[in-house]
Amino acid sequence: MLLQARPQPLELDEVNLDELLRDCASELTPIFKQAEAELLITGTAGVSPAASGGLPAIVIRADERMLRQALLNLIRNGAEAISERQTQRRVEVLSASERDNTGRSWALVEISDTGEGIPAADLQRIFIPFFTTKATGHGVGLALAHRVITQHGGTLTASNRKGGGAMFTLRLPLSSKDS
Repeated sequence: MLLQARPQPLELDEVNLDELLRDCASELTPIFKQAEAELLITGTAGVSPAASGGLPAIVIRADERMLRQALLNLIRNGAEAISERQTQRRVEVLSASERDNTGRSWALVEISDTGEGIPAADLQRIFIPFFTTKATGHGVGLALAHRVITQHGGTLTASNRKGGGAMFTLRLPLSSKDS
């Protein structure tokens, strides 16, 4: 909660996004086992990072510690959003790069779950500090993730998937050598 009240200056360095996502997945393995949910990480336009071979890595300039915390919060929330009633119990994380209509290059991360989705009335409020729908939540995780992503010059949006579940979409500027 102190981070929410007192922003930290970013310590930027070159970060391999796919490696960071794999590290997050390893760290969250116990949570996914406890939730009896699958975590599927795919990188570079749907190719599993282990099978990507010679495909170029997605490299961004980021504060790895702060970005790691934001990604951990978002992926953990995906696992927690899947109720015990759900038969499909999966969180999918896709990383890719894209170029917008202005020619700017971005790293894209989509984190989607097979939960029930986010009530429409809450979609506009989930990034507000201390807003929570969880009985034991404090309402700082999504607010911190949003702030970290925007501090990096990126965007974080939330939506509901057509087949059910929520999707969080992060866009972060690619390192200049990858643009």
